[in-house]
Amino acid sequence: SVTIGNSVTDVWSSAFEGCSSLTSVTIGNSVTDIWSSAFKGCSSLTSIAIPDSVTEISTSAFKGCSSLTSITIPDSVTEISAAAFEGCSSLVSVYCKPATPPAAIENFGYWDAFDDNAYGRKIYVPAESVDTYKSAEGWSKYANSIYPEGYVLNPENCKIYYTTTDGKVVTPYDSTVFGVNIVSNTYENGQGFITFDWEVTSIGNMAFYNCKNLVSVTIPDSVTEIGGMIFFNCTSLKEVYCKPTTPPTLGIYVFDSNATGRKIYVPVAAVDAYKSAQGWREYKSVIVGYDF
Repeated sequence: SVTIGNSVTDVWSSAFEGCSSLTSVTIGNSVTDIWSSAFKGCSSLTSIAIPDSVTEISTSAFKGCSSLTSITIPDSVTEISAAAFEGCSSLVSVYCKPATPPAAIENFGYWDAFDDNAYGRKIYVPAESVDTYKSAEGWSKYANSIYPEGYVLNPENCKIYYTTTDGKVVTPYDSTVFGVNIVSNTYENGQGFITFDWEVTSIGNMAFYNCKNLVSVTIPDSVTEIGGMIFFNCTSLKEVYCKPTTPPTLGIYVFDSNATGRKIYVPVAAVDAYKSAQGWREYKSVIVGYDF
C-alpha cells in the first residue's frame, strides 16, 4: 500500500506503472494532477482515495487496474483524458461527483475512458445532471450506463414477463442483445419471466424474432431503446404491454406479422405521445391506454 503525503502536488507519469502487487493508495489533499499512466497496470489495486484537490486525471491514469471495483471522482475534477479507466475489468461502480461533466480530453481523436469495464458497469452522477452527462461530448457514449446518485434498483425492471401458447419457456432469438445477463428463464403458473442481473434499458435487434408461440409480453419501464424486428413474425403475439411513460426509440418492423387484432398497451397518460412518436405512429390504430 502507498500513502502520498500532503506536500506532493502531482503524481507524475508512470509513477507506479506496472506495480502489480500494489493493493491500495491514499493520495494527499494537495495533489492536483494525476498524470498519464500514473497507476497503469496496477492489477492488484482494489481501492484508491482521490482527494477533492484533484482537477485532472490524465491519459491511461488507471488503465488496466483490473481489480478496481469502484472509483469516486471528486467534485473538483474538470478533465478526464482518454482511456483513464480503460481495461478496468472489475469496475462496476463509478461515482462521478462533478455537477458539470468533466471535459473529455481526447488522444488521437479517441476518449473511451470507461471501455472494457465490468459487465453492467454503472456511472452515478448528480441527479440534476443526468441529462447533461448523457448528452455531453464523450460521456454520451455511456448514456445507458449513467444513473442518478442514490439510484435504487427496481427488481421489476430486471424482468420481462410473457405468456405462450403452449405454456412453455420462450427462448429469445438472440440473448446477447439485452445489454445485461440473463439469470433465469422460467415458466410458472401460466406466466413466463426472463430475469436479468440488472435493469433492462435496451432490447436489441431481433431479440424475439420468429417466436411463434409468444402470446403476450411486458416491456419494463426502464427501457429506452427497442431495436428492429424484435417481435417480427411472432404470429401468436396478441398483447404487448409497454410500461415506459416516454416512448422508447423504435427500430423497423418491430410489431409486423403478429396475430390478427394485436394490441399495444401503454400508460394512459402517454397514449398521444406514443401515437405521434416516430416508429410508434405506424401502429397508432392498435395503441391503447392501460392503467399499469
